Amino acid sequence: MFNPHYKTVWIAGLSVASVVALSACGTDTTSEVASESATTAAPVEADTPSPTATAAAEAATLDLQPTCVLIVENLETGIALPELAGCVAFMKLGMGVSVLGQLPWLRDRPSLYWGDIDTHGYVILDRARAALPRARSVLMDESTLLAHRDLCVQEAEPHRDVDLPRLTVAERAVFDGLRAHRWGHALRLEQERIRWQGVLPALRGALEAI
Repeated sequence: MFNPHYKTVWIAGLSVASVVALSACGTDTTSEVASESATTAAPVEADTPSPTATAAAEAATLDLQPTCVLIVENLETGIALPELAGCVAFMKLGMGVSVLGQLPWLRDRPSLYWGDIDTHGYVILDRARAALPRARSVLMDESTLLAHRDLCVQEAEPHRDVDLPRLTVAERAVFDGLRAHRWGHALRLEQERIRWQGVLPALRGALEAI
């Protein structure tokens, strides 16, 4: 159940840069944890922590006790999220999602992962479960894919990794179906293409159920 005294905490692009935006008990603050330019600047010395490591170390010090965790793959989707009481929402982590395992206040927290329905999305889901074993997926099933078949695009380069031991049977079936072109050639359903009137009930229902 949601904590009614705690609003959403948004953490954007922890693996590559960006900001931590806090909204708790009606007070908004913003703290820069790393800059995107830092990831493309001249190589750092061997003893200098990487931007990712620095961002993770700073995020680990946040005094948060979320009732649930929501991880979304894309920045646009994260920005569009409504207030979800008691929730910490991560966005734009990509393949760096495993960094969440370094945040002690996330341990044993119920969590949801919502990504694109494509091979990369399922690889990220598998990595998310390495960091957060209790993570469940939402809006990444076959029925969601088929209901939005007309919104699909082509995945330019399917991910080559097929060793994804943390996927459920149902998730693995969709992953294998995408690789086998079962529903079309290299299909990709980007999460931001799904209509919000269908997304919000699914998200709220899944968060209340965990």
